[in-house]
Amino acid sequence: MKKLFSRRPLAVDPAHMITLHQEAIEQLELMRTAVEASEHASDRMRDTLNTITEAHWEAYMDIIHMI
Repeated sequence: MKKLFSRRPLAVDPAHMITLHQEAIEQLELMRTAVEASEHASDRMRDTLNTITEAHWEAYMDIIHMI
C-alpha cells in the first residue's frame, strides 16, 4: 500500500498562527454583523448582505484550512 502523506515534522510559526486565529475571529464578527443587519434590511439590501455573509464565511473557512 502506498503512503499518500509523509509524517515529517512541521515547523510552526506561533506568531503566524496567532495572526490567522485573529483573522478567523474577525471574519466571524464581520459575518455576524452582516447577518444582524440583514435581519432588519429590505429585500434587495438583504440579498446583498446575505452575499456578503457568504463571502465572510468562505474567507473564514479558507483561514481555518490554513490553520
